[in-house]
Amino acid sequence: MRVLVVDDYGYMRKIIGDILRQMGFGHVLEAADVPQAQSFLELSPVDLIISDLTMPEETGLDLLRTVRSRADGATVPFFIITGNSTEEIIALARKNGVTDFLAKPFSPDTLKNRIDALFGEKETSRNEGSKDENSDR
Repeated sequence: MRVLVVDDYGYMRKIIGDILRQMGFGHVLEAADVPQAQSFLELSPVDLIISDLTMPEETGLDLLRTVRSRADGATVPFFIITGNSTEEIIALARKNGVTDFLAKPFSPDTLKNRIDALFGEKETSRNEGSKDENSDR
């Protein structure tokens, strides 16, 4: 499975990517911003997107809207991570088709539980794909 992690903080991308790899996801893409995420999505579809809400220029909500407007993005699970969410933001994200929210800080177990609830616990399905592709390594 291919997972796209989008966050303007490289350390946060690394943490999430490491958690995903420990869970058995063999193909983790890391993008520092929405334009870079869009470039990845133009090249190849992904099976899950985990995006920070607040980033410079364009936000996780902007990326969510873009993904949902694409024919191949209507059903892609999309998690938004945020350290500060209002009811208005949550309602707007839900209206635009967000799959789930993760409040920062979150534990590796929290991320694992949310993903397992979405996909089930089949490790073998996660290992499909090839090596990691990281934007900043």
